[in-house]
Amino acid sequence: MEIQTKNLVKKLEHSVLAGTRVTAAEELGKIGDSGAVPALVKALGNTNPKVRAAAAEALGKIGTPEAVPGLVEVLDDPESSIRKAAVSALGKIGTPEAVSGLPKVFDDPDKFVQKEAVKALLRIGSKEAISCLIGALDHPEVFVRKASVVALEKIGTPEAIHGLVKALKDADNSVRQYAVNSLGKISASEAVPELLETLGDSRLPVQEAASEALCRIISVSGSVPLLIKVFGAPDRDVRKASIEALCNIGTPEAVSGLIRALDDPDWYLRRRAVETLGKINSPEAIMGLVKALDVHENAMRKTIVSALGSSGTPGAVSGLIKSLKDPDSSVRETAVVCLEKTGTPEAVSGLIEALKDSKSSVREAAVAALGELGIEDAVPDIVKALDDPEVSVQRTAVCALEKIGTHDAISGLNVALDNPDTSVRKVALKALENIEKSAAWQGSGIPGITPDVSEISEKKAATESPVKINASKAISDLLDSLDDPDTSVRVAARNALLDTLSTSRSVPILIMGLDASDKDVRKVSVEALGRVGTPDTVPGLIKALDDHRWDVRSSAVKALEKIGSSDVVRLLRNCLRDEDPNVRIEAARALGRINGTNALEEFESVMKLEEEEEAEEYEEEYIPESTACGSFTGPASPQLNFEDQVNCFGGSEGQTKVLKTGNYPGISGKNGAIGITQKRSYAREEEYVPSCPACSSSLDLPIDPNFCPFCGLRLKR
Repeated sequence: MEIQTKNLVKKLEHSVLAGTRVTAAEELGKIGDSGAVPALVKALGNTNPKVRAAAAEALGKIGTPEAVPGLVEVLDDPESSIRKAAVSALGKIGTPEAVSGLPKVFDDPDKFVQKEAVKALLRIGSKEAISCLIGALDHPEVFVRKASVVALEKIGTPEAIHGLVKALKDADNSVRQYAVNSLGKISASEAVPELLETLGDSRLPVQEAASEALCRIISVSGSVPLLIKVFGAPDRDVRKASIEALCNIGTPEAVSGLIRALDDPDWYLRRRAVETLGKINSPEAIMGLVKALDVHENAMRKTIVSALGSSGTPGAVSGLIKSLKDPDSSVRETAVVCLEKTGTPEAVSGLIEALKDSKSSVREAAVAALGELGIEDAVPDIVKALDDPEVSVQRTAVCALEKIGTHDAISGLNVALDNPDTSVRKVALKALENIEKSAAWQGSGIPGITPDVSEISEKKAATESPVKINASKAISDLLDSLDDPDTSVRVAARNALLDTLSTSRSVPILIMGLDASDKDVRKVSVEALGRVGTPDTVPGLIKALDDHRWDVRSSAVKALEKIGSSDVVRLLRNCLRDEDPNVRIEAARALGRINGTNALEEFESVMKLEEEEEAEEYEEEYIPESTACGSFTGPASPQLNFEDQVNCFGGSEGQTKVLKTGNYPGISGKNGAIGITQKRSYAREEEYVPSCPACSSSLDLPIDPNFCPFCGLRLKR
């Protein structure tokens, strides 16, 4: 024993001051010298409670087993603070002897002492301590039982779990809930059966706690048998957690449990099981899904079919073909879509059979699937679908034929051009246009029908590219569609021809189109020549300027503007004298865009010439009238010589009208007055109203405009 310890022990034993003894006990505890234990044990019997409490704390810090008997005796001390200090000291010592003295503390009248006893046992954590805690679960005080449950949770050994399972039967619902939560926190999988029973607890909070605990245990468990075991749980969340866990495992071992889950009363859980079986894709899983097609409702069968489609195995294909006879059309339609994904010969046979389905949506899906797969052998069946009573099926058949693109498919598209429905004809036109574009992209030559196409020998035709033949046929059909009774079809055909024929190699064909009897063909040819815009298109455009239709001539003017050469400017100037104002306006605009304001001067000079010609045409037979009374000179008389002045019939002397002298056919009247032919008299000319020289629109406006507000022509100032 050291000198310091001896001095402190001396003070503890002999000092008359309680404060000195308390300080000495505390210092001895800090030093931790086991030689001071006898003196401290003796101090536990001191009359001053503060000294006893300080001695008990010091013994706990030193922690030697020799202090246990003395501390156990202090557990009966009348002061609760001393009992609490003794319990804490026993917990720190932790020997079996120390544990044996703690059970009686559970009967202590002070709850803080009881709680300290539980802490002490938790700190010790030995089998003896666990046994002591399990024994405390039978204590009449709820507080003690709940504290023991918490201590057992923290210990977490199998022995502690056994105690927690025991607490599930506690009469108090809060203790049961504590036990359930504790089992969930430590993921006690061995307690799953008891937790499943707890799902039927009389108290809802306990049921909810049991559900959460099971879900927590299941989420971290990789035991397939355990997961299968909880399928019978009455709680949906528990079953869902089990199925999700099996989905995450995703091994063939989980198949049996998932097949069992197909009978779950909850639709979502059944669907999750089906999806997982489809992903596992083992023979057992596929077989289970195919069998389930016979026992489940429509929505479930549809989900099963989708899972089989994602599998794609031969067994799955047989199940899909079986589903084509399902009484529900949505199931059959889903089966068609899934068969398309597999693409096997067996699947194709099923798709062709589905073309005869009674439901239009199924037939439409089958046609689309065959088109996506590009099945050439299915073309005859797809062509038959063009006569389907549903227009949507007919349109889908057209799209399928376009994707297949064989000669027979093109023939089917030609048939579709005569369809009574406008939308079908438009889709067929678009399909032919796409085929033509594809042909041009593949370099199959000039699209369309060449002038000597009828003279091609059979041998050359036999070696011709099928794409080129199809393209030529498509152009021919597009030209025929310009006569379609429906305006939208004619517009679609026009746009398709413009897109396909607007190449320099198509110029000869386009010039031939200018001789067509149909104005739409001529106009399309002119517009296509304008898109080409090369010098070799000029002869054709000059020819179009003589067309009897003003819109064709106007299109030719627009096309010439794009070329913009000096020869074109001369042609456009001639167009300023066209009989139709629309053509003149378009020519003026074209010249303005090509040469700027110089084009306006040309336009004005031509307009002046036209005005002079019109003035000459105004010369006509005229009956002169008096400047005074307005009376006529009388009936006509053959050619007569007359004086420079003629008296007016009914007028006064000196009121005369100056007439040009000459030999004219005249008009005889009273008093020998004669009327003659002369330039029109402007004596009573109407008030002048300005107008646009291009569009002839009236310009009688509040202000003098710089531009025509109707055609945009800049006016001469």
